Amino acid sequence: MIELQALTREQCPLCEEFVADVQAVLAQGFFERFRLVILDVDDDPVHTRRYGLKIPVLLAQGELLATAVCDAADLSARLRRLAE
Repeated sequence: MIELQALTREQCPLCEEFVADVQAVLAQGFFERFRLVILDVDDDPVHTRRYGLKIPVLLAQGELLATAVCDAADLSARLRRLAE
């Protein structure tokens, strides 16, 4: 199982849209090996310092996959490479 971490913040409409877009990509069927975990960026000082002004952010295995806007085609291609 490959864990994807969505760093978000409470009451952030952009974050909510971002997570919904990521979930839509994961629902395409090819991505059963991925598990999305939604984290509050402010719960971890390291994440807050590194990504606090860039949220929403999607990470996989420490790699930044997407920030601010989820481009479905780009994310799908990146996930396929990770799954190989």
